[in-house]
Amino acid sequence: MSLFIGLLAFDEPALQDRVKFGILAGSLVAGVSGYLILRVGGRRVAKPA
Repeated sequence: MSLFIGLLAFDEPALQDRVKFGILAGSLVAGVSGYLILRVGGRRVAKPA
């Protein structure tokens, strides 16, 4: 959806390429950081008393 809106917002092909790269890079960063947060957060297991 973000790609669609970004392509509608800008008419210049150079700006459209920057929008595509920015959206894809942001998605990649969000995916990797979410994976790492879930991976590290899942290791905290309380030991039974």
